[in-house]
Amino acid sequence: MAGRKQHFIPQALQRGFGQAKGKKTQVYVFKKGSEPYLSSTEGVAAQRDFYSEPSDEETLDDRITKYEKLVLSPAVTALRESPLGPVDALARYSVGDGMPKLCWLRGRARAKRGRSGLRR
Repeated sequence: MAGRKQHFIPQALQRGFGQAKGKKTQVYVFKKGSEPYLSSTEGVAAQRDFYSEPSDEETLDDRITKYEKLVLSPAVTALRESPLGPVDALARYSVGDGMPKLCWLRGRARAKRGRSGLRR
């Protein structure tokens, strides 16, 4: 089980916009009607049981977490560390294959649970 606090914006992506504070990273949070503030990525863009509730079987969140650890996080790190110019560092990561699927799963999970976030 990956955990109950499930991020709809992966921490691997958030860290690129943050400030290191020891082992944690803090990012600015902008909420409508409030002043921006710094907060740890552990609680930003996360919601309890966003994708799936706890289960003895593999859940959607477990699958997303595995993808983020094995593909997304190393690919983002390689991209950040690569020199300016053509990006060859991502060749060993099949980000192109998995990213559309990950985005589709995220949108589908949110819509299925009635939290599409769309405003009219």
